[in-house]
Amino acid sequence: MAKRILVVVRTLRIGGMERVAVNLCDAFAELGHEVHLLSMKHSREELGPELDTVVMHQVDFDRINRLTIIGLFYDFVSRVINLFYRKSTFLWRGLYTAFYFSLWLRRTEKRYGKFDLIIVRGQGTFEYLWPLRDPRMLIFAENIIRESSPIARRRIFAKALYEGKRIACVSSGVRQSVAETLGRFQLHPASLEVFSNPCPISRIRELSLQTDDDIPQEPYIVNVSRLVPQKNHRLLIDAYARSGVKERLVIVGGGSEEGRLRAQVRDMGLDERVYFAGSRSNPYPWMKGAQLFVLTSSIEGFGVVLVESMACGTPVVAVDCPGGIRDVLIDEQVEFLVPEDVDAVADKIRFALKHPLAIQEHWVGRFEARSIARSIVESRAQ
Repeated sequence: MAKRILVVVRTLRIGGMERVAVNLCDAFAELGHEVHLLSMKHSREELGPELDTVVMHQVDFDRINRLTIIGLFYDFVSRVINLFYRKSTFLWRGLYTAFYFSLWLRRTEKRYGKFDLIIVRGQGTFEYLWPLRDPRMLIFAENIIRESSPIARRRIFAKALYEGKRIACVSSGVRQSVAETLGRFQLHPASLEVFSNPCPISRIRELSLQTDDDIPQEPYIVNVSRLVPQKNHRLLIDAYARSGVKERLVIVGGGSEEGRLRAQVRDMGLDERVYFAGSRSNPYPWMKGAQLFVLTSSIEGFGVVLVESMACGTPVVAVDCPGGIRDVLIDEQVEFLVPEDVDAVADKIRFALKHPLAIQEHWVGRFEARSIARSIVESRAQ
């Protein structure tokens, strides 16, 4: 039976979580459901669903709030409070964004009909909507929980975000992290499930055949990810230099670390060996053309780029970081998991290039988008 489904994201900027949300929308639509996608922030470079049948909405609730004098004053006060009560901004912001979202939802449902399922993707997204206790909501936890605030404050934050809510984790590692946090504070979610990130395998393979004149003609190693500290590109560049391999290193993505990484490459004399390709709406030809994909993240909730690389036929090496990497790499691929160590990564790069691993179809097929979308809908129906 067809459902009416709303997927909510904070932004549609080009990134892994955003790409997963779009993939999920397309998969729901392919299964015959009526799908709506709401983005709460505008970005300069944005993704969009492949299927025209997905109804797009973009509403900036922050901006709406700041259009009023009271809203501006409230925003200012919340920022001042955050100076003394660190990382608490979401508590105060969520009070008004949830209110405006509820108004928007009421108007939208008057026009289209009631939603059967509301999926909230991304930490930043459900921080905006934390006051809501709608049983139709399925909140996706994308990463393991890092705890740096005082314990009393952590309990308040965890209670606001998770207590009594349906939580979906993208990997068993994330589920364990969330369960440990909730257990420590004696909090109880309505449910705690695992749904892997969906990948449209056939579509990825189709897109990987497109041409891109910027792709190097000589053999290369590739990494596709945002240039942020969590992705640990500094380790990648150090290990690449230590490996001494002849293949170039291509880094696809953009982010706050780009300037520092370019400086690192320049200081190491690798300007002719390391190529920064920038953000690409279609990174798959870059994955397909590579001899090897290397991921050196210090934390990775799932690691969807590993599945995407394998879908393109390219073997992977990955740091065995906390999160979901071990959900993705199984069987013979476990040999290509390495500690977060420069020499270990360098050795494995050399080994993987000399002994390329043939990708098995079942390694990739487990994450086919429609299958995962179907399991989410069926879980709601139970």
